[in-house]
Amino acid sequence: MWKATIVTEPIEEPINEREAKEQCRVETGDTEEDEFIKTLITTARMYVEQVTGRALLKQTWDMYLDEWPEGDILQVPKPPLIWTVANSSIKYTNSSDVEATLAITEYDVDTDSDPGQIVLKYGKSWPSATLRPMNPINLRFDCGYVEPPNVPSGLKHAIRLLVADMFEMRETKVIGASVAVLDTIDMLLYPHRVWNWRV
Repeated sequence: MWKATIVTEPIEEPINEREAKEQCRVETGDTEEDEFIKTLITTARMYVEQVTGRALLKQTWDMYLDEWPEGDILQVPKPPLIWTVANSSIKYTNSSDVEATLAITEYDVDTDSDPGQIVLKYGKSWPSATLRPMNPINLRFDCGYVEPPNVPSGLKHAIRLLVADMFEMRETKVIGASVAVLDTIDMLLYPHRVWNWRV
């Protein structure tokens, strides 16, 4: 089993306020809806991340595992993966509650694959220590496209459409004009969904 929790949220969004206002047909100088639009941008980005399984802008996550993988590869969720010595690590806690860090000399990090992965070096193996029963393995990593211009245009356009739809439709509806919008959003997100992630 595994789970992942966010440690540090992105400090910016894939689209800015001006882009969102243009999509909502709100004058740039009109500041009355600014806070509402900012909330919609974040909400739309989080929806796109949830549907695609991706991280759109740089953020930090903790992934917890109950046991080591059977093979030599540990895939990392929320692509694209960013791995830095300063902020990324693999730690494990044994049955005596003693924590250790897996040395970087034991594995390679593949940030080019989608999703990214940790690969044991030739002749190496995962630690043999008896692990504690709850969340014994902690993988901390950064992920995301780093800067807004790097986010695929299809994902950004899906966010624009979501923002405009939520801006216009502020109350719960059963069937409305947004059905076509949601179909378009689904079409934009489909190529970017992570299908092959596994522990």
